[in-house]
Amino acid sequence: MLVIAWVALTMLARYSRDLPKGRSVLLGSPVHGSSIANQLVEKSVGKLILGSARHGLTAGCQVPVGYEIGVIAGVGNKGVARLFSKLPGPNDGTVTVAETSLPDATDRIEVECSHFGLLLSAEVANHCARFLKQGKF
Repeated sequence: MLVIAWVALTMLARYSRDLPKGRSVLLGSPVHGSSIANQLVEKSVGKLILGSARHGLTAGCQVPVGYEIGVIAGVGNKGVARLFSKLPGPNDGTVTVAETSLPDATDRIEVECSHFGLLLSAEVANHCARFLKQGKF
C-alpha cells in the first residue's frame, strides 16, 4: 500500500500549486520506510519481489504541506512479514505502527486489523468515510 501512498503523496507534493487542497487517508503506509522491505531488498529474491517499488518502500516519502492527512494503522499482527522477521512493537503483521507515524497528520487511529485486512475491513471503510467528510476519525 505504500506504493499507492507514495505515488499520491509525491503527486501532491509535486503538483500542490495546481491541485485543490483536500483530505487523504493512508492505510498502513510505512511513510518512513518499511523495515521488512529493507531486509528483503538485501536479498536478490527481495529485489525481484519488490521491483521498482523498493525505492519508496525503503526510503519512505514526504508529506505535502497544506493537505489534511488521516492515518489508519493496523494492530492485527497477522501478516506475511512474520515469515521474514519479528516486527517490534505494535504492528499489522507487515508494517509497524511506528512506521506509519506521521507527525503532521490531521488525525490517526489504530484498528485491530492485519495489513491486507485494512483494505477489506468495513470498520476501516467507515473510518475513511468519516475522515473524508469531517476531517477526523
